[in-house]
Amino acid sequence: MQSDKKALIAVNLLGFMWFLMDDIDILHSMGYEVDVVADNRFGESHTLKELERRGARFIEVRCDSKSPFTRENFNGYRKYRRLLKDQKYNLIICHTPIVGFLLRLASLGLRKKGCKIIYVSHGLAWTSLSDAKTRTKYRLIEDFGSRLCDAIITINKDDKAEAEKLHCPNVFQIDGVGCDIAKYRDVVVNGDKKRKEIGVPTDKILILAVGEISVRKNHRIVAEALALLENKDRYVYVICGREHGGSSISEGIMSFAKENGVNVRLLGFRKDVNELCHVADIGVIPSLREGLGMAGIQQLCAGVPVIGTAVQGIKEYVKNGETGVTVKNPYDAREFAEAILFLSDKAVRDEMKSSCLNIVNKFSLQHSIDQRKHIYDEVLSTK
Repeated sequence: MQSDKKALIAVNLLGFMWFLMDDIDILHSMGYEVDVVADNRFGESHTLKELERRGARFIEVRCDSKSPFTRENFNGYRKYRRLLKDQKYNLIICHTPIVGFLLRLASLGLRKKGCKIIYVSHGLAWTSLSDAKTRTKYRLIEDFGSRLCDAIITINKDDKAEAEKLHCPNVFQIDGVGCDIAKYRDVVVNGDKKRKEIGVPTDKILILAVGEISVRKNHRIVAEALALLENKDRYVYVICGREHGGSSISEGIMSFAKENGVNVRLLGFRKDVNELCHVADIGVIPSLREGLGMAGIQQLCAGVPVIGTAVQGIKEYVKNGETGVTVKNPYDAREFAEAILFLSDKAVRDEMKSSCLNIVNKFSLQHSIDQRKHIYDEVLSTK
């Protein structure tokens, strides 16, 4: 696509672009040529093919997404500076805390030349549960970064309220980056066959968690909750997701499960999550913080009630007693155990199904696309 307007989308790991592919189409519809800069250390050729199919050019810059002040990020900052010097972008949209900060820092001076810079937070990196060091570090990063952009977009009410305390003049909220509701709702699957495939007997209650295996996702707490139940053999806890915090987290979960007689299945990254949602009985999203938590919404699309921690975006769709159960303390295994017992009653789950299906409509993909385009138009029209 040849255009005199150029936009840059920046994320940490390239795989994150699967949440943002529609942004490429939005920007094309607005007359922009689109570049994507990201870290492709995992060699995601299928993502590269999708970017090419959508007409976006890919540029690789490595980034350490775990810690802001590393040699790798210093080198990444220099590459961002060189890229921004070589390419004359009219619009920069940066995502995630560390890349968002480095890109805004590398963009110093560009706003005076007419470039608009938008930072999209997919969950501020600190909450009331964070330790003092984490809270102070990321609060300072976001505070300084907020001075270097034209707009901040958040995806939940709590983060919007926090962002409004910073220095950016324009703070918006969208209802997430959008869920393809039909993909997760309108699924025909042979439940017995699918359960057999993943090693879960049909007479067991299947508890499903989807998300990277990391400290933040807090998957282990569900295993600890099941260990407290007298009838724990009724349940199978299935986790779908890649290692992100090191194999020691998975090993710790499985070691605990074995020692305590809890049935846990680690399935790794799966392309059939929409089918797995339809063979699950209970969904769970036990995160310590979560911008929104698409996995929880996907399970609700299948009519499956969700146990979720009462943090940030999860509160937007897990409504206690209506679409699942909210757990106030994400470290309290007893509270999770009580929630599991409550949703073990099929009649309770069936009663919640219609509410689960109804609440997801506000998180639809088209709704998110409309929200984003409106915000981009508003920011770009501001002198």
